[in-house]
Amino acid sequence: GARWDHPTAALQPCAPRRLAAPLPVMLFKAVAGERKAREGGFACPIYKTARRAKTFVLLADVKSTAPPSRWILAGVAMLMEP
Repeated sequence: GARWDHPTAALQPCAPRRLAAPLPVMLFKAVAGERKAREGGFACPIYKTARRAKTFVLLADVKSTAPPSRWILAGVAMLMEP
């Protein structure tokens, strides 16, 4: 898993034996056209529910100090409901 680290404003590994961690409230702003993923970011999938099947919403570009492969292998995703 992953957690949001406030001092670095980036994803960090989750504490041992913790599967989920809360994130700060985020504001999303729609933009026209395609954007390149920024350097040092992870395209984190957002799902409506923990079931993930057919509940995909969007990819959020999240700042990270680790390579994206770390989060992909860990299955990191954001959920819209607790």
